[in-house]
Amino acid sequence: MDNSNPKVISVNGNPITHKPIINNAGVVIVPIREIAEAMGFKVEWDEDRRQVTINKDRINSLLNIDQDAYNVARDYRQLGTAPEIINDITYVPINFINEILNASVEYTQTHILINTQEDSSYPYTYGESETQTDDIFILERLTEDYTDAGDINLQ
Repeated sequence: MDNSNPKVISVNGNPITHKPIINNAGVVIVPIREIAEAMGFKVEWDEDRRQVTINKDRINSLLNIDQDAYNVARDYRQLGTAPEIINDITYVPINFINEILNASVEYTQTHILINTQEDSSYPYTYGESETQTDDIFILERLTEDYTDAGDINLQ
């Protein structure tokens, strides 16, 4: 770790035990279980599939170790670095926290400050929707997925 790497991660003002790491690609990665649980998420590990599932309210994500394909709301997103296991702890790139878990992240020389957001405009939905806007968004995403795959013709 070089001197530019933050030394402390806090979630809603509470420091967590594990430190961030700069991986071989030069990306800051953080321990996802400890952060997600501090944010109120349920985190599950599937040893056989080497997958992490993270759920809370309308946010649902699936991570496959060593694959830069983060499943959120039935869509895969690449964040530039795959989740990896270091000393039995799963680490993800720092941008996973704000882009997938919808938290604000402030990055300084000494700290990573994570604050949860109670934001109803979360850009991904999964499962049952709460509003007509959610229904439209889900329909648009499904339409894009099938159209991109060439499975249906919308003419």
